[in-house]
Amino acid sequence: MFLGSYLVSIAQSPSKNLEPFYDSYYQPEELNESSKDRINALYEYYKNQSVNTSKSGVKSYEDFVYRNNYFLEKLNKSGEVFYGDEISRYLNQLKDYLLENHPRKKDIKIYLTRHPAFNAFTNDFGNVYVNIASVSKLSSEQELMALLAHEISHVLKSHTHQFEEYRKKVESGDWNKKVENEVLARHVFSQQQEYEADLEGFKLLMNRGVNPNTAVSIFEKLQYDLNPTVAGKCDFALLINNNFLREYLDTAYKNNKGIYKFIKEENANDSLRTHPSTDKRRDKITNLITEDKNDYGAYKPIGDFTAINKLAKWVLINTYIENGWFIESLDLVLKLRKENPKDEYLIKAQAKLALLLTQDKYNATPFSQIINNRGSAYTDTSFLEFKEMILACNAPELNMLSIFIVDELMMQSTDVYLKRIKSYLVQFLYKYNPRIFTFENGKIALIDIASITSKSIKVNTLQPLYNLTKDQKTIFLELTSKKGYKAVAVKDEEKAWGLYTYFLSNYSLTSDDLEYINTYKVQREKFESMLTKDEISITFYPPDVLNKYKKGDYVKSTTCTISDSVALVQTTSLYLDGHYGDYYTNYKKSLGLEQEMIGVFKSAPLIKKNYSNAALYGLTMQKINYHYYLNIWINERFDFNDLIYSTVDEEVEKFKKEQDIRYLLYNINVASHRNIKNARNVTYAYNVFFDLQSEGIPYISKIASREKSNMQVFKQLFYLSNFYLEK
Repeated sequence: MFLGSYLVSIAQSPSKNLEPFYDSYYQPEELNESSKDRINALYEYYKNQSVNTSKSGVKSYEDFVYRNNYFLEKLNKSGEVFYGDEISRYLNQLKDYLLENHPRKKDIKIYLTRHPAFNAFTNDFGNVYVNIASVSKLSSEQELMALLAHEISHVLKSHTHQFEEYRKKVESGDWNKKVENEVLARHVFSQQQEYEADLEGFKLLMNRGVNPNTAVSIFEKLQYDLNPTVAGKCDFALLINNNFLREYLDTAYKNNKGIYKFIKEENANDSLRTHPSTDKRRDKITNLITEDKNDYGAYKPIGDFTAINKLAKWVLINTYIENGWFIESLDLVLKLRKENPKDEYLIKAQAKLALLLTQDKYNATPFSQIINNRGSAYTDTSFLEFKEMILACNAPELNMLSIFIVDELMMQSTDVYLKRIKSYLVQFLYKYNPRIFTFENGKIALIDIASITSKSIKVNTLQPLYNLTKDQKTIFLELTSKKGYKAVAVKDEEKAWGLYTYFLSNYSLTSDDLEYINTYKVQREKFESMLTKDEISITFYPPDVLNKYKKGDYVKSTTCTISDSVALVQTTSLYLDGHYGDYYTNYKKSLGLEQEMIGVFKSAPLIKKNYSNAALYGLTMQKINYHYYLNIWINERFDFNDLIYSTVDEEVEKFKKEQDIRYLLYNINVASHRNIKNARNVTYAYNVFFDLQSEGIPYISKIASREKSNMQVFKQLFYLSNFYLEK
């Protein structure tokens, strides 16, 4: 009853039902249990099941279980998995229906991931992951059940175990000497498993009374998986309602070179694929359906797929943004606004995307201009035309256009956050286009239209492949000349001159704009006092670490005043086993070290709050989302740019206001041991602090020891880091 009424409300106002995905106090068991304990429980359970472990040996099988679940555990605790939301519950409802009365029903759980690609994946240990893009792009409950049935069949057929045994056979024989044959053999075997999962999956559907004819259309979605979520052309009137600018965009759209028309079909040899071609997979299932004589009757839905699919599209907007799929997200926003033109969530998303596309263009490389990333995975030419139009824009052109767009959106919305978006657009214009500003009598203004010349605005058309290394140039030329990738040319100044003159004739800096520029100047001064890229460079190869950091390397900015308002965002603990000159991750020992380090952080007075994914206590969806957002924010800081609008800026601003935290800590701990006589142990740690105000790095400690790793050694390293911080 509750589910039905909730789905009705979803259908009416999706943006009002997004809280469970991002801001709930639900505490999943996956976030609040030790990863080591969880994987060990899997090992104890599966070593007694009817899987082929006889040739592996007990110890080898334990390594296999840890190796295949280590990264999934990391995924579960990364913030990239949703828990407790309606879509996740719906997916598990479908799973329960497919596996009704099946002995493995309780072993298998479906997880919804915040990833923009059309995909799903699993291993033999029961976790099936479905990307939010898949839920949003499928057309029916039957198609979604076909996707789940395929992944569930991988689990039921123990394909991960089979592949492990096959890998050992290949590597132990003569094939090990012929790498090409080994790769070929693995791909052929993988394809066989995909065919089997397809057939078994459709049989599972048919056994549960699902007409396979209603699900076979999933292969078209797989073949053209880069098609937009909503088909057709978006309405430019929703992008900008100014007559001149709308006509300017219409003209740009019509003047596309049609680069997408030259995208080549993907004709890679089947033997080099891990998956068979979609056409061959469809043919095998069609043959199965042809032989089927069952009369299925009318389909009785398990849930309200239409409402779930609609909600997934709204969740996908943020997922696109967080992963840098800005054009796909803008296309989706404009199409959803057609039915919801006044929705505040969509209006704000559109403003963010105008800003993010502008920022992206200023930082673009020739690789940014590639319109297709894989063969002809598109059939929607209207989307490709829209994408080509955006890619053809140069940075000042897109910046000026975005200022007009956001000004118009600010008149439609009461959300004050739009002012912050506008501030960044003005700051970008000031930073990257100084020649269109005048500075007279201490006042900043835009240049008079009569004074503008061809030298006033500089555009990087990216044609000469500037700023690419020799290797990058080689890769780019290979992609575009041999592999069918197509790059869209950026307009030069002359082709965008109409917009430049319109902007300078019709836009005047406001008092708010002048305040935004002054704010940027102050921010730049703060950022310039932070550490540089060279000062924070680190190495992970144990012998090099010992040589460089045995005495410790502690680098502080001149303005470093870190207090106790520190949040631990990320801790990474690794145990490396050495064999001669190579080191390999010991997954079980790494998780053991991670678990033991929790006590070190609990006893550290400097750390006020723990948002790391190894906290293991009281982790709610809200807290793991903070972990996810702050990790994205930290990774963006490694661009060492004095002006960065984060893809998660709004969420980080909320964090700063609510959590009373100024500094973020990124911690790395490594224990390495070589199993040979007289080998040196190396135990080392890095602590990197980020300042939420200056948006730079004020302090880093790099410390190494020859002592064999134990908790006392890591405590000492952490103590030394804090000692030199306070010194």
